[in-house]
Formats: sequence, structure tokens, C-alpha cells
Amino acid sequence: MNSLTSIINSLIRFFLYLLIFWLPYSPAVVEVCVVLSLVLWIVQKILTKDLSFPETPLNKPIAWFLVACLFSVSGSVFLWESFQNFLTKTLEWFFIYFLVVAFFTTKKHIRIAITVLMITSLTVVLDGLQQYYLTGMDIFSQERGVLFSRASASFKTANGLGGYLTIILPILFGLHCAFFRDEHKHYLSLASILISVWLLVITFSRGAWIAAVAGIGFFLFTTLRGKKNFKSLPVWA
Repeated sequence: MNSLTSIINSLIRFFLYLLIFWLPYSPAVVEVCVVLSLVLWIVQKILTKDLSFPETPLNKPIAWFLVACLFSVSGSVFLWESFQNFLTKTLEWFFIYFLVVAFFTTKKHIRIAITVLMITSLTVVLDGLQQYYLTGMDIFSQERGVLFSRASASFKTANGLGGYLTIILPILFGLHCAFFRDEHKHYLSLASILISVWLLVITFSRGAWIAAVAGIGFFLFTTLRGKKNFKSLPVWA
């Protein structure tokens, strides 16, 4: 039983890593990874006879948010369609949140996830820059000509790329601080921040600009308030 549970746990983590990698490129792959992870999680819950969700500080806010969403759905003119969207869109990302909390339980798991995220984000950044300055097309779809207009990389819109970068930039900033003692990684992360910032600029998504500044500001505020040393973030210690 323990070996089977361990295999299921490893498979779920694999699908989550796959989801992280394909997030900017293929919504279909993301959906498949979510469904497979959820099915395996249900199987694991049945095997272990543990039907509880992981305890986190966000459980109650999430519950209240979902209750509010259900009230909104109940008042919709298109009740069935709204309920389907609630199940397949709203709930989906909360399930992913709980999957990450439940199965990324060690520093190794988090390091792998961040490494995968950095690899895929690097390809997005390079794709966006070549799209804007060279070919005018995303190298993956070869469909969107936006030469000298707005960078969108593999996303449908420039705002989509901007939203993605608002997630990436605070993480890059955190890694830059964590790599303070490693000169090569420190400068590599700084270069990554600079080109990512510039890509964000050429999306011309003002909302994304504000969100990125707020994200980095929040990181600085919480770090300074906790009186932690930038030179040693716990994930990479």
C-alpha cells in the first residue's frame, strides 16, 4: 500500500511539473494534467481513507469566496452553463493550489518546480523578444504578427503575457536575493530580471506593470518586516 501511494504521489508531482512547463503554451495539456492529477489524488484519498484537504491559512477565505461564487451562479440566467464554468474554471485553480500544498512538501520538490518554471519562462522571454524585434511571430504557433507593436509570445494577447510575467518577476527577484553569495547565479538572475522587465515593458500592458511593481513591493515589504536576510532564503538554503 505504501509503495503504491508513493508511486501515485510521484505521478501527481510529475503531472504538476508538466503543467508548470506547458502553462504558457498549451491550455489542452494543462487541462489534461489537472484532470489526471485530480483523478490520482482521489485514488490516493480512497486508498488512505483520508478525505480531508490540507490545512492552510487560506482555507476559510477560499471557502467564503466559493460560497459567494455559488450564490452568483444560482442567480444566473444560464444556470447550467454557469455551474459548469464554476466547476471547470473557478474550482480548477483552487484544486491546483491544494495539490501543490499537498504534494510539494520538501525543498527538493519546490526547487524542481521553480527550476521547471524558470526554464519555461526563459523560453517565453526569448520568444517574446524575437517576436517583437525580429520575426513578428510567435515561434510556436507562427500565427500572430505583431512586429514593433506589442509582444505576446505564446499567449493569445499581450495582456496574457503581461499577467504571466507578473508571476515570474517576483520569483526571479527572490531567487536573485537567494543567490547573493553565488556570483555567477547572482548575475545570471539579475540578467534574467532585466530582460524579463523589458519584455513586460513591450507588452504595453499597464495593468501588468502595476501588478508586477506591487508583487515585488510586497516581497520587499514582507521580507524587511520579517527582518530576514536576503542572502539566505529558505527554499535554497
